[in-house]
Amino acid sequence: MTTHIPREFIDQVLNQTNIVDVIDNVVSLKKLGANYKACCPFHDEKSPSFVVSPAKQIYHCFGCGVGGNAISFLIEHDHMSFIDAITELAKRAHLTIPQSVMQAAPVKPRNDLYELMQQATQFYEMQLKDAQAARAKAYLINRGLSGVVAKQFSLGFAPNSWDALIQHLRDQKFSLEDMITAGLVTPKDHNKAFDKFRDRIMFPIHDRQGRVIAFGGRIIDQGEPKYLNSPETPIFHKSNELYGIYQCLKLHKNLEEVILVEGYMDVLALVQQGVTNVVGTLGTATTEQHLQLLFRYTDKLIFCFDGDSAGKKAAWRALTIALPKLKSNKTLRFVFLPENEDPDTFIRQKGKAHFDATLQQASTLSEFFIQHLSEGLNLNIADNRAQLLHNANQFLQTMTDVQLQRILCQELSHQVRLPASEIMAMIKTSSAPGSAILSRISLSTMPSNLRKALAIILQYPSHALSITTPIVGASPNHLLLKQLLALIHDHPAITTSGILERWRDEAEWKELIALSAQPLLIAEKGLEQELQDAIYKMVSEEASQQIDALIAKAQKVPLTDDEKQRLNQWLKTR
Repeated sequence: MTTHIPREFIDQVLNQTNIVDVIDNVVSLKKLGANYKACCPFHDEKSPSFVVSPAKQIYHCFGCGVGGNAISFLIEHDHMSFIDAITELAKRAHLTIPQSVMQAAPVKPRNDLYELMQQATQFYEMQLKDAQAARAKAYLINRGLSGVVAKQFSLGFAPNSWDALIQHLRDQKFSLEDMITAGLVTPKDHNKAFDKFRDRIMFPIHDRQGRVIAFGGRIIDQGEPKYLNSPETPIFHKSNELYGIYQCLKLHKNLEEVILVEGYMDVLALVQQGVTNVVGTLGTATTEQHLQLLFRYTDKLIFCFDGDSAGKKAAWRALTIALPKLKSNKTLRFVFLPENEDPDTFIRQKGKAHFDATLQQASTLSEFFIQHLSEGLNLNIADNRAQLLHNANQFLQTMTDVQLQRILCQELSHQVRLPASEIMAMIKTSSAPGSAILSRISLSTMPSNLRKALAIILQYPSHALSITTPIVGASPNHLLLKQLLALIHDHPAITTSGILERWRDEAEWKELIALSAQPLLIAEKGLEQELQDAIYKMVSEEASQQIDALIAKAQKVPLTDDEKQRLNQWLKTR
């Protein structure tokens, strides 16, 4: 994400940015002690749980868990790309932007693109009312869509012309360069171009704020591709967006559950029949960003995919993406429709009541997990049960929520005829220590002394400079602490915001934010001593465990020279 931008420049931007000013522009902050508080802009709430810390230069919502620094806020709230956010903050701080950033930044200001997309939407809507759109209107009517739903989702029609949209947008004073940047126009040689969408029903894609950021176009008759989608642009990244999310959030202040489908027409058909808590992916598989977005607004997500092998494959991919980050307070369920059916055809033929009843019979996560992994296996045969256990192990290891992991092991135990405790032990044994395991560690399961040390270091980085106790040991739990200490010793002036930025793309990002915002309940003048004590106890405990293990082994078999040397080192450490 940051390959085009010098790390030093990112640190400079963060150091010269006041996060309170950034957030106060869009959220009404009220001072409360050393911090500022407000109702969270990322989820609906009546009591404010969104806190902004000027000392740490971070924000965190204790309700939905969202958090980060000034860069994160522009990315999450204003839907900017990473480079956009850096560029915007640099301009506010009157910093000279490096050439490498300028080259990676979008050509035109984002507001120009939003305005252009809105003009294009209005153009397509007007064209749908024209006589030449008769086939398009007939198609929508045959699919059961009313004018009300068409208007709600701003459906339109792209005429069968090479430059109708180009001429319209030129009349609105937009440049050809803008149109190309927005993905509406395809360039040709010699400064020529043509409309990307022609003779297609147009489905505008809105972001959460209701701005049109992209289009999907469906051909009316036969032809390929059936659906043509906007390319990636400065304002559209399909792995982050969901069709219908704006309309869904507008209708529902509190979402008990959200149904995730695959197609534009699936969303529209369900809404037409009164199922309004539905969103769709945009011609791409479900992504981690999709799940993070949806779980901000609901605790229950239902995947409703086509009743074929492709639908089951898409559902399994979604499960494997969700598993490492899924928490026990979140629910995934899976609906598989009959063969050759999709949500659109199913609800039009069967009706809403039948569709609702089908949702009630959705498979749970554990049911689908075991069913998929045991497909083709005869579990009356011991070797096949061992195969199922082997298949499940690689996915169970990725889980960070211990409670949910234990529940899955309990369900699995019935199938493989082993106690759940033995399966849990197997998972721990097969996870060899090493840096690769770090991404699977839930900080919430770490020992209290380590959590305390991490929280103090994150919130008061300068205290880490006083640590002289060597952090030794093979435990993967200690790797993160060693990395933090090394970073701060290399960059003594680094801030909490700067530290978090180093972990932006890592699995620990969210939990580090939570530790950064966690109240310490320790007097500030005693923090440095608390940190030293926590690390001393942690290292001592590790030393005792290693010594006990080596001595126990020595009572059974002679130690190798390497093990004797390690034992001496641990004795010195203790």
